[in-house]
Amino acid sequence: MQLDHLAIEDLVSLEFGEINGDRAHRMMQHLAGCAVCSQEFERLQGSMVEGGDPDRTAPADMGTLLSKIRTWDSNRVRDGRHGEGLKRRIAVELAPYVGQAGADALLRPVQDDGRDLLSTVAPLLVMFLGQRATSLIVTRVVEKSIVGSRTLCES
Repeated sequence: MQLDHLAIEDLVSLEFGEINGDRAHRMMQHLAGCAVCSQEFERLQGSMVEGGDPDRTAPADMGTLLSKIRTWDSNRVRDGRHGEGLKRRIAVELAPYVGQAGADALLRPVQDDGRDLLSTVAPLLVMFLGQRATSLIVTRVVEKSIVGSRTLCES
C-alpha cells in the first residue's frame, strides 16, 4: 500500500507509540523513503523538548495530580478569577457603555465560573450597540478583565 505524505497527527501518534504493528511498520518504511515526511518527523521529535529528545518523564500519580488540580481551583476562586470577583471586574469594564445597572443586569445570568460569559453577554450587547461596537467591547473586556487578571495572578 503506497501512502501519500503522512499527516502530522499520525506522526505524533507514531512517536508516542500509539501506532503499532503493520501500520507502524508501513509508516516507518514510508519515512525511510520520503524526505518530506522524514524531515517533518525529525522536526516533530526535536520540538517536543528543547535539546531534541522527547520528554519521557513518568507522569505524576493520580493523587498528586488531583491535589494539584484542587489547589489550582481553590487559588483561582480565592484570586477572583471566577465567580463574583470576575463579574465585578467585567461590570467595571462594561459600565461606561451600558451603565452600572445595565452591566449588573447583563451579568446576572452568567454562571459563576464564567464559562457562558460571552455567549450570554455578547448577543445582548449586539442588540443595543451593534456588531462592530460589541466586538470592540468584548475584546477590551477579555483583555482587561480576563487575560490581564491571569497575567497578574499567575506571575
